[in-house]
Amino acid sequence: MATFVLVFFILSKILKFILDPFNWVLVLFLIGLYKLYRRNGGRAYLTTSMVLTLVFSNPLLSNLAVRWWEPDTYPDSLIVEPYELGILLSGATRGLDLKADRPIYGSGADRVLQTVALYKQGKIKRILLTGGSGSVEHPDQRESYWIRKVLLDAAIPDSVIYVENESRNTWENAKFSTELVKRKQELSGRKLLITSAFHMNRAQACFKKAGLQFDIYPVESGKSAISWNPYRIIIPDVQAISTWDRLIHEWIGYLMYRTMGYL
Repeated sequence: MATFVLVFFILSKILKFILDPFNWVLVLFLIGLYKLYRRNGGRAYLTTSMVLTLVFSNPLLSNLAVRWWEPDTYPDSLIVEPYELGILLSGATRGLDLKADRPIYGSGADRVLQTVALYKQGKIKRILLTGGSGSVEHPDQRESYWIRKVLLDAAIPDSVIYVENESRNTWENAKFSTELVKRKQELSGRKLLITSAFHMNRAQACFKKAGLQFDIYPVESGKSAISWNPYRIIIPDVQAISTWDRLIHEWIGYLMYRTMGYL
């Protein structure tokens, strides 16, 4: 099983490298320079590289892609009847500071903060943390350990916190969480799936495949209002390239999961 996970991990990384737009730009640029150096053309490669750079750094195009992919967020006030369980997916950290013995939080930390807010508002009664280590190199760095500590520090009682810390990817999040929920009679009520908006499509497909019924609560939305300001249409933005990188990573994950029958 460990070998299968490793192969799956390597294949996904290779596919991401092939489809990453920045790599296209870099490869075409280098080929163009090489051909110019050898006096064998190269202008077409350099032009294509420049065009791709303008396309993928365009904030309007990246925003349109995000708006198409991400489900809409909604205000907490729309949750009238409390959910028995909020299922919080891992992805809040981007590594571990070994010297300081603490995690390094990324943008996914919004998942945790919003979950705390939901509990404090009485919108969810219990919290299930799902996520072990998604790292092949560091299998012992289980994110749920740190997130549980954050919840306890936020004065959330340990008695309402459930932990699934064996999963290494979104499909295992769904599979192991569903198995845990089915073993716990007190978790038989309504459930709310909490994860970043860009990740929600893949997550909810996995949980549905695992046989769980739930509502979704997307957070950390990357959407913004469409602006026809020339500055937001013409001027390149490095953040747009980062947005495309994130989206393509997620699309590759969705495609790989579909191929493996996880969705």
